[in-house]
Amino acid sequence: MTQTPDPSTPPDRPEGEDDRVSKLIDAVVGEGDSDSEAGDMGEAPSLAESADDDKVVAKGNDEPADQDAPKLTRKERKEKHKLEQEKERAKYDNYFSYYWHTTVNQLRESIREHGSFRAYFWHKWVKPVGSVILIVVILRSTLLDWNDVPSGSMEPTILVGDRILVNKMAYALQAPMSGPKIGVPFTPLQWDNPLDGIPSWQWGRPSRGEIVTFWNPSTGIRMVKRIVAEPGDTIEIRGGVMTLTPADGSPTTATYVDTSTFPANRTIVGKDQNGVDIERQTEDRAETILGETRSIQHIRRRWIESWGMVRMPGGQEIFAIDGVVNLSIEDNRELGVRRFDEDDGIFYRIQGEGIPIERLRAGIGEGFVHLAIIGGEPFIDGESVSHNEFAEAYLRPIAEKGPFDFNGTSIGVEGHSWLIDGEPANAEQMQVALAEAGFIAGSAQVQTQAQRNLIQRFTILRDLIMSSFGPVTLGENEYYMVGDNRNNSHDSRYFGPVMRSEITGEAIAIPASFHGRIRDLKPNWSRWFHGLD
Repeated sequence: MTQTPDPSTPPDRPEGEDDRVSKLIDAVVGEGDSDSEAGDMGEAPSLAESADDDKVVAKGNDEPADQDAPKLTRKERKEKHKLEQEKERAKYDNYFSYYWHTTVNQLRESIREHGSFRAYFWHKWVKPVGSVILIVVILRSTLLDWNDVPSGSMEPTILVGDRILVNKMAYALQAPMSGPKIGVPFTPLQWDNPLDGIPSWQWGRPSRGEIVTFWNPSTGIRMVKRIVAEPGDTIEIRGGVMTLTPADGSPTTATYVDTSTFPANRTIVGKDQNGVDIERQTEDRAETILGETRSIQHIRRRWIESWGMVRMPGGQEIFAIDGVVNLSIEDNRELGVRRFDEDDGIFYRIQGEGIPIERLRAGIGEGFVHLAIIGGEPFIDGESVSHNEFAEAYLRPIAEKGPFDFNGTSIGVEGHSWLIDGEPANAEQMQVALAEAGFIAGSAQVQTQAQRNLIQRFTILRDLIMSSFGPVTLGENEYYMVGDNRNNSHDSRYFGPVMRSEITGEAIAIPASFHGRIRDLKPNWSRWFHGLD
């Protein structure tokens, strides 16, 4: 007799099926004693996970996670995190041990994730820090730049310790990281920039009177000065007085009004051999030229006040320092003249002190030439002359004898210009050439009389151009840069005109200022957010 199965009774399962189902259920609900059994089944855990996605086993917890549990608020999460930190910290003797082990463990874990310390260091440090530096460099080289001012060459307009803001897009769109030199900040290290040849897209035109930043055409050092002459202008200074002749106008000589305060201002002009600052009294003046009035600064007795020389018909020369020759040169005893016989000529020097400071008198004899500097202004035979005329007369003996050898470097003269290896050179190039050849101030280099004579004349003319130089007529795209501190500024009087392509931006404001050096951190609040004009 065949029995009819009861519908309420489940059908018989195959042998072994009960055990597999039980283990599968245990794995899903997360029973603590089934974890090891599920692990022995090989693929059983993955089957359990796919069987019920709504059930998630909490890692490290015997209790299953409940999706319907209320979410923690931000404050509750912070408190929970704090409790977990305190619980973890309690495992260590002190906070330092906890911090050390936690940091080391995090570092190890991060290195393990990246595969090696090199990969970790690249992704965590080199890439992010390098990206920030690259972005800052690109912005500073193309849009806005900010620089500290280490010297007083633009006093009283810009003071030492001012931080100037430069509009790099005032005249052109600069190529990123352009310029003749690349340097390491806060060090003298620099090298040639391979990107310097990339042209800029020019649109603005620099104008006379603007304060600009530019690259020194001789050394590649970045500088800030004022444009005093633009293409087509002729500029000249005599005794500290500027005369400017625009291309389409007549000569205009500047007028000056003394605006010095009492007591007199003082400024640092250098350091002595012991490293002590050398101070000089300054005079502030309002300079008016071509309808523009600006404040400039002079340093008293910074230039050559008095110097004189008489060249006799035979070519012999008598020099007077801190005085001028104004007596009969036939009586050597009266003048205190001493004769020096050298291999290449005869030279005379006035000995002693107390020589009257008077202008040289002309006409004491035919064939005599009188050269003098009085109050920073050059004279020939008692008449005021330009720097170029004076230099040509003073350098004539060197020009007649031809170039001289300075350890393989040929230095000579043509008219009022210096020649280095046959090429015209400015004062800065001359100074560099003499230094590279070993002929510098205080050098033990053995010098012939001819070499000493040339160096002496170069020194006199180099110092003279602080108070008198020119006239200089500017060519196309040439600009003349001079500092507002006329007697303490290394500018175009030394390194010559600056080409339009070397101008990098316009200085527009002083966003911050400090007393002295910026690193001293003594704010000069009165100059913060101060505009420039």
